[in-house]
Amino acid sequence: MYIKLKIMAKKKKDSKEYKSKVLEPVDVDASIKKLDALEEGSVVTIPPNVIINVPISGMFRYAIEDTLHYIMSSMTSDEIIVSMHKVRKGFKDEKGSTSPRDTALWTLMSLLAEINYQAADQNLTVLGDNTVKEDMAGIINSMNKGDVESAKNMAEYSSKMKEFNKKMNSNEDSN
Repeated sequence: MYIKLKIMAKKKKDSKEYKSKVLEPVDVDASIKKLDALEEGSVVTIPPNVIINVPISGMFRYAIEDTLHYIMSSMTSDEIIVSMHKVRKGFKDEKGSTSPRDTALWTLMSLLAEINYQAADQNLTVLGDNTVKEDMAGIINSMNKGDVESAKNMAEYSSKMKEFNKKMNSNEDSN
């Protein structure tokens, strides 16, 4: 498993296909009532093998990406390379050496990759200028293809993002 960023589990034969939708307040209220109507002392869980379709806006995708940048901003290039190698190898042979930060990076990268793949599959992508912030999708895609250099590319990307953020913050301060 490289970073096989497939968030969705295999669909069981008896699993229902559910199309996601943006929930209106009335739908949220109905969901809360369903949960409140459960027997006292019941515990609600989500089985690990179900697929949950969640509508995600492009703006939320950017927030996930910014969170990933935030986590990497405190990491050195060497730390990023080590974490990316762990992620690329699917954390195999990493018993005891996987940190919560490694898991957080993998989780956010998995979400971003799945969002990007779904957007492409649904023809929701558009061409635009290649900004520093847009480079991450290509790096994650190269990791999924098994590109060994992708870990180094992510470290270089993180350095570019740090510089980009410094420039953005200095521009805000001068206004």
